[in-house]
Amino acid sequence: MKQKVLTKIDYQIIKHLNKNALTSNNQIAKELNVSQKTIKAHVDWLIKNKVIRPVAIVNSEFFGYNIIVDVFIWTKKQVINDEIKELCTNSSNVVYFSKHWSNETISLQTKFKTFNELTIFLEEIRALENVERIKYSIIPKVFFDNDSWIPSENDFSNK
Repeated sequence: MKQKVLTKIDYQIIKHLNKNALTSNNQIAKELNVSQKTIKAHVDWLIKNKVIRPVAIVNSEFFGYNIIVDVFIWTKKQVINDEIKELCTNSSNVVYFSKHWSNETISLQTKFKTFNELTIFLEEIRALENVERIKYSIIPKVFFDNDSWIPSENDFSNK
């Protein structure tokens, strides 16, 4: 299957929708000086091909989750056991869950309402089988996050 080349129009659409997902096709068309039909076709293609996805980004601060903590877990084995997976995937506090390349480290980004909730969560992790140690950092300010990331304009064709 031939992959479509993403164009500068696609880039501009992504930029607009990344700033405000509710921007209308009509408004984008006016700003880019192209037809609304063209914008709609591009947006539909971008969604269908999973280049972008329409989602609601929840403001965690509205719900009181103001304590952001990066947690690093070292395990005794290079396997993430089911207990760790279950705790992390079933917790509304875990925002991001990944395994580092070629070692036993697991990385989490978490959000909590209180430091007591954080303490309880860390104690639950420490009690799990194969957890060797934990390190965590409280994040006072996030300057940039995954929700606002877009590719470089150079990733798009001039067509």
